[in-house]
Amino acid sequence: MKNLNICSVWGRVSRRFVVVASVLWLGAIVAAGPVYAAPFVYVTDFFGGNSVMVIDAATNAVVATITVGTLPAGVAVSPDGTRVYVSNAVDNTVSVIATATNSVIATIPVGVDPTPLAVSPDGTRVYVGDEVSNDVAVINTGTNTVLTFVPVGLQPVSIAVTPDGTRAFVSNINSSTVSVISTATNMLSSTFSLTTPASIAITKDGSRAYVVSESANQVLVVDTSSDAILAIVPVGNSPGGLALTPDGAHVYVTNSGDNTVSVIETTDNTVTTTVPAGLFPFSVAITPDGAHAYVTNLSVLTVTVIDTASNSVSANVLVNSPTFGVAITPQNTIPFKSMEAAAVLDERVGEFALQVSFTLGAGSPGIQPSTQNIQLQLGTFSVTIPAGSFKGPANGPFVFDGAENGTRLAVAIIRTGSDSYSVVAAGKNAILSGIVNPVTVGLAIGVNSGNTAIHALIVGAK
Repeated sequence: MKNLNICSVWGRVSRRFVVVASVLWLGAIVAAGPVYAAPFVYVTDFFGGNSVMVIDAATNAVVATITVGTLPAGVAVSPDGTRVYVSNAVDNTVSVIATATNSVIATIPVGVDPTPLAVSPDGTRVYVGDEVSNDVAVINTGTNTVLTFVPVGLQPVSIAVTPDGTRAFVSNINSSTVSVISTATNMLSSTFSLTTPASIAITKDGSRAYVVSESANQVLVVDTSSDAILAIVPVGNSPGGLALTPDGAHVYVTNSGDNTVSVIETTDNTVTTTVPAGLFPFSVAITPDGAHAYVTNLSVLTVTVIDTASNSVSANVLVNSPTFGVAITPQNTIPFKSMEAAAVLDERVGEFALQVSFTLGAGSPGIQPSTQNIQLQLGTFSVTIPAGSFKGPANGPFVFDGAENGTRLAVAIIRTGSDSYSVVAAGKNAILSGIVNPVTVGLAIGVNSGNTAIHALIVGAK
C-alpha cells in the first residue's frame, strides 16, 4: 500500500467513522489524562479480589487493576519490563501480563499452591515454587509452557537466581533447608540447612545471599560458594520479606510482628534504622533508582512507600484490598514528553478509528518502526504489530496494512516535527466489548511509550 494517507486509512472503516472522527480531531476535542512514566509497581490482591493492582511510582496512584487467577500471591517482572508473572495459589497457575497493555496474555498450569517466582537474568525462564507439591516449576517464557518440575524441600517460599543465571536458590521454610538448582540441568546441585528460611536475595556480584530466618528473627548472610554463614543480623519480630537496594548498600526487611521495616547496612551487616510500616508488612521491593521501597501490608488497605534517603514513610498508597506480593518494572522505557489521543469505536461491529499524537521524551533514541514492535491499546483491546511489519522511508511515513490476531488493521506513523509524530489507525473485526469511558489509550514504539485516559466517542453506547 504505497503513499498511504489518513483518508486511505479511514477508508478501511465505514463512512460514519470517517465523518465522526474528522469532526472529533479537527475540532481538537481531546480529553487527555496524565502520561504515566515507568516504573510501575505491581501488587497482588491476596484476599478475594483475584487481581493485580498497578501503581504509577511517579504519582503513587493506582492506574490499573488486572484480573488474574484465584488468590494471586507472588509476582515477578521480566528483566526487559515487558512481562509480569503472577502465581495464583488456588488455581495452580501462573498468569502472564503484558505490561504495554496491562492485560493477561497467557495462563500456565504449574504445581500445587504456587507462590514465589523468580525470572532468570536473560528472561528466558521463570522459576515457580509450588508450596504444597514441594517442587519448582521451570517455565520457558518463549512458549509459556513448563519445561520440568524440580523436587525441592518442604514448602518453598522464596527463590532467587544468581546474576550469572547459573543457579537458583530456593528457601524451604518447613524443612529448614535451602535447595540450589543448577539452571543448566534443572537438577539440584546442593542442599544446605538454615533455620526457617524465608525471603532470599543475592548480591549483584553473586557472592552473598541474604536470607530471612523467620523463627529466629534474623537475617543470615550466606557465602554462595561455600554455603557458610558469614554474619547473623538480628531484626524485628517475625521477619518475612527482604530486598536489596540496586547499589547493594542496604537491605530492607519487613517485620510483620511489630509492623516495621529494618534497614541493614551491608558494609558491616548491622541494622542502622527501623521504619514504621502498615499493619502486618509482608513483601518489599525497591525502585530501580533505589530512591523508594514499596511495602505491601496484609492487614490494611495501603501500600507503604519509604523514602530510602531519609528512611521515612513518604506515602501510603490506598488500594482496594490488603496486598501480598510486590514487584517493580525496570526503568528501561522512556515516557513520551507529551501525548494526546482521540478515538471512535463501535463494539457491535468491532470497528475503531484512533489517532495518537506524541512528542518523544528526553533521552529517547528516536523511533525506527521498520525494526521495532509497535503496541497499541484501546481500552481492553490491545495488539502488537511485530518488528519488520511497517514499511516506509527513513523519515516516514511508515505504513502497515494487514491482520494481527484476527483484527484487520491499517496504520500510519507520520512525522509532524523534529521529535513529534502522529499515529493514525483503523481496525475491523476487533474485540471491543466492555469498553467504557474513560478509555485508556496506550502506545509503545521500541523503548518509547505512554498512555493516557480519554473520552472516546463510543457509537451505539447506551
